[in-house]
Amino acid sequence: TESGFHEAVNDGRRLLKDRKKASSREVAEYGYRAMIKGKIVAIHGLKNAIMATSIRFIPRILVVKAARMIQEKKH
Repeated sequence: TESGFHEAVNDGRRLLKDRKKASSREVAEYGYRAMIKGKIVAIHGLKNAIMATSIRFIPRILVVKAARMIQEKKH
C-alpha cells in the first residue's frame, strides 16, 4: 500500500519502492467490500494473496529466515 512508510524510515530499499502499489483508498475500499460480503479475510492484489497463501506450504524455518532477511537493514 502506498503509505510513505519506506520514505519515512529511510531504509533505502528499492524492491518495494519500484513496484506499483495500491493507494490506501483502494485497499480500504477492497476491504470494505469484502466485509460487506461477509469475508473474514481480504487480501488486496493477486501477488499479495499468493505470498500470503504460500506461507502455509513453506517450512517455517525458511519463512523465518526470509522474513529476517527482508527486515534486516543491509549495510
